[in-house]
Amino acid sequence: MDEIQQAREFGAAQRAEGFSEGEINGKRDALLRLLTRATIALAESDRARIQSCSEAETLDRWIENVIGASGVSEILT
Repeated sequence: MDEIQQAREFGAAQRAEGFSEGEINGKRDALLRLLTRATIALAESDRARIQSCSEAETLDRWIENVIGASGVSEILT
């Protein structure tokens, strides 16, 4: 593989990583906004748990759990 091809592949990998990171950040933000709108209070440890989560599937599940939840324990399961 030549240097140009390696550079292209590296650039593509960097873009994919950036997209993934942006998606995760967006999901975290959406979850926090939904919790605020649902007037569900978060302990600092819960907020830290959300901010440190890097799995899209987990964040999606938590987002879905907000609907009908009365407390954070029902959401972050």
